[in-house]
Amino acid sequence: MKTNLGAISYQDRENSFITIAQIDEPYGPGSDSVISIGCTLKGDIENPSWKVHVPKYMISELIEILSTCKV
Repeated sequence: MKTNLGAISYQDRENSFITIAQIDEPYGPGSDSVISIGCTLKGDIENPSWKVHVPKYMISELIEILSTCKV
């Protein structure tokens, strides 16, 4: 099951978004949930062109690393 968590629009690109969703059992029954981070340049936030699935157990570490990149 996919739950859309949000979309962040690009400042300088029309109809372009980073998308964030949680997908439960993405690889079949019993598989661990993932956070899907996607990118669309066509405005289709339901079906981004590019995606990466991050296991939920790695999210805290990912946030920690990303927080060092703040502008």
